[in-house]
Amino acid sequence: MAETAVRFGMLLEIDGQQITLQPKTAIDKLKDEPIELELPPGAEITMNVSDGLEAFISRISTTFGGGAVKIPKDLPAPMDTVVDYLASIDVTIYDFWVKMQAEDVAVDDPGKAGEKKTVKKFGKPKHYRIGIYVKANPLALFGSVKFNGFVVQIAAGDGLR
Repeated sequence: MAETAVRFGMLLEIDGQQITLQPKTAIDKLKDEPIELELPPGAEITMNVSDGLEAFISRISTTFGGGAVKIPKDLPAPMDTVVDYLASIDVTIYDFWVKMQAEDVAVDDPGKAGEKKTVKKFGKPKHYRIGIYVKANPLALFGSVKFNGFVVQIAAGDGLR
């Protein structure tokens, strides 16, 4: 008889948009192996960024333990125009991958007053990759060159590969 594997995925909500992450790790392996989840290949989620791109990128970065992102305001032309133009448009998530390892954590043992026991818990992910792109109305830069959008990738740990 063929082996059967059960995998555990997740539905996340980011800024009001639902994201379905497909599992890569069998549920019976989660005690010893990291849980790994990713956006299915070819899937895309359009996000509303009404408070600006800088705020959106900072929210995503700080949610996963990174720092706030500051987009410079004094960029040389024509990038200053491009950044101003893109400050409040919608973005699309095209890549989302996360790997989390359960870690040993000491907690109070409810059956033994004043004593601790060790349990495994998932904390904030240390390994992730989020890719977003923006497709905008063409903006003339110089000659026949037009700006049509850009791609941003936020990554940490194994996601940097």
